[in-house]
Order: sequence, then structure tokens, then C-alpha cells
Amino acid sequence: MQVVIDRLTINEAPLVFNWVMRLLTELGEEGEELGSLDEEGVLRAWRERGDH
Repeated sequence: MQVVIDRLTINEAPLVFNWVMRLLTELGEEGEELGSLDEEGVLRAWRERGDH
């Protein structure tokens, strides 16, 4: 499967987080080493960039 994302707004954050978590699951142990996704931190950085 190939997914191409050109540009998303912060409104699509739940979709983005879902795909990130799927990717981490696919990575298996490598994904586990990255830890959990800091959704609040990602949203904060996204807002600070002004990409709403």
C-alpha cells in the first residue's frame, strides 16, 4: 500500500496520528524503541508553525 499526503490541516490530526501509530506497529520492535506518540506535543508544534 502506498499513501501520499500532500498537505493536511490540524483538523486532520486524528487521521495523521492513526497512520503514525499504524506505521509504528508495522515497524514492530523498532517502533517500540521510539516510544509512544506525544500527541499534545505534536499538536502544539503544529499550531506554533501556523499550519492550521
